[in-house]
Amino acid sequence: MQKLKIGIVQQSCIDERKANVEKSIAGIRACAAQGAQLVVLQELHTGV
Repeated sequence: MQKLKIGIVQQSCIDERKANVEKSIAGIRACAAQGAQLVVLQELHTGV
């Protein structure tokens, strides 16, 4: 059986969607840099 490395991004959000998406992308990149093959974002990652 193969193992799957999972990363989780939990972040604070503001009213500005673009800034929230940029935070999400930064979190995804950080997880990927640590070897994550699957990254899970919080439910409301683009808004409050």
